[in-house]
Amino acid sequence: MEAHASPASLGNFAIDSHSPLGVGAHPTVYWARDRALAQDVAIKVMSPYAPTGSTRPGELLNSVVAETRVFEELLASGEMHPNVVDVVPQFVSPGDEARKVGFLLPSEAYDKPVHFFVTEFLGGGSLADAIQYKKSSGTCFEAHEVLDVALSVSEGLRFLHSLGVAHRDVKPSNLIYSTSRKELKLIDFSLAGVAPKEEMSFHGNVGTKGFVAPEVLRGGDTGYGPSCDIFSLGCVLHEMLAGEPPVVKLGDESAQVVTSLPQTLSSATRDFVDSSLAVDPANRPTAADIFDVCTSLSSRWESEGRVSSAGVKAKRT
Repeated sequence: MEAHASPASLGNFAIDSHSPLGVGAHPTVYWARDRALAQDVAIKVMSPYAPTGSTRPGELLNSVVAETRVFEELLASGEMHPNVVDVVPQFVSPGDEARKVGFLLPSEAYDKPVHFFVTEFLGGGSLADAIQYKKSSGTCFEAHEVLDVALSVSEGLRFLHSLGVAHRDVKPSNLIYSTSRKELKLIDFSLAGVAPKEEMSFHGNVGTKGFVAPEVLRGGDTGYGPSCDIFSLGCVLHEMLAGEPPVVKLGDESAQVVTSLPQTLSSATRDFVDSSLAVDPANRPTAADIFDVCTSLSSRWESEGRVSSAGVKAKRT
């Protein structure tokens, strides 16, 4: 799908408002057909207005601002990446118009502007779905499947980081497969940070429990960089291999990451995952480093004619 920044309105889309694709903490996502592109798309509906007491003050507005900035950066770059969801337009319409279409909105938003973020439609399911299936069926991810995820996500992160974007919410439910299952893509920029590439530093304790880097959890005035995304990727890989994310324990002046990786893992794979979970951000690999390591590991396994497996049932000791 090619990016375009032409003005858009709800009238440009044939929308299925009866069966939302997903309902998140703030937005709801719907399937639609872009009449101009003649392609299926997903429309995220976001309003900074919600019933009193339903969320922290300013949280919804911050999400709208973050998503808007990332859309602007991606569209301005004129580039799309196979491991980042393709963005189409983002626009604003009156809440009453959105209500008439059938979108779920709090009554407080009916007479306010509502924000819409349109992306390509990805129909292959999430990595979270795949992890849940493995757990329920008692089967294991093969090591090459874990490497495939690491390759895809690291490439998507390398692209975003090159634009000054830190995703800040890398987790299995934000990793969606294309309908063909050939591509795994990062979605959802509602917690993302955007900064000049030369000085990428962010503040704010944001993210999802189990996938947040120690420096983000700790907060403070020093800020943190895009390596927080690498830690989150390490948490994703850990959950694929161990059935659960690692545990971060914060001390007064230190932090500890408790892992439960299967003993059957090769030392190279264990070292690779552990490196992305380093407490010190300076000791984590970059997205480009991860791509190189994964490529090396994959080549080694192919030359040895074997692919080791890793169980998802390992328990923390």
